[in-house]
Amino acid sequence: MTSSEHITQTPYKKPPIVEAVLAIHFFESVPVKVIDTFAAKKKRGFPRSEDIIEMTFATNLKDSHKNSSAKVGIKLTSADGSRVIIFKHDQFALIHLAPYTDWDSLYNETRDHWESLTKILKHRNISYFSTRYVNRVDIPVEGDGGIDLQKYFNIGITIPPTAKSLLLEHFTTATTLMAPDGSYRFLIQFSKAPPALIDCMSFSVDIDLITSGAHPKRDGEAWEFVKSLRQAKNDLFEACITEETRKLFE
Repeated sequence: MTSSEHITQTPYKKPPIVEAVLAIHFFESVPVKVIDTFAAKKKRGFPRSEDIIEMTFATNLKDSHKNSSAKVGIKLTSADGSRVIIFKHDQFALIHLAPYTDWDSLYNETRDHWESLTKILKHRNISYFSTRYVNRVDIPVEGDGGIDLQKYFNIGITIPPTAKSLLLEHFTTATTLMAPDGSYRFLIQFSKAPPALIDCMSFSVDIDLITSGAHPKRDGEAWEFVKSLRQAKNDLFEACITEETRKLFE
């Protein structure tokens, strides 16, 4: 969207975000030794840890099988379970789980962790950045047990008039959109989710933003670039929903 198309929206009292991710992806593989050193330094704030193991299966011409496994990363979880760090050989990601607070917290915490990492890693070429926001929208069902999707969403599927009497069980759509200047692209996954509240239908609006092309190389400029992604993410989500949906978050 252009700057004139930005949608101004005050923070919701009940934000629909159930998972928010900010990730940094590397050109070169990070050694496991560096990953373990970082995990040890974060043990106080993230006391729970779990190795990420990659399995390899191979078959030769004599029909013999050889399986192997290797540690490729670590998952760190905060004491209250609200924060998760995924640090693999090719990426570093901070995850905020519900109840979601705000972008500034996600951004600042990720940047703080990155600064801690760079003291160990010294220098690592960044391939791209990504964010992911999983939104769950709970909509009260109507008298006939269904809902009008077009009343709440500007994306999704259209139910033919002859099928209006049928109850919606499940659907999934996936759409990829590219920014006009090629600096980032979106993957929007919209689907019916398992019901979370009584007498409601739940829907997932899962938005990934992946940067592409050149981005600033200096740390300060790179993080300012990451900060600018917030508006694009917000604009797209707001464009996907209607005023009726916004009322549910008040």
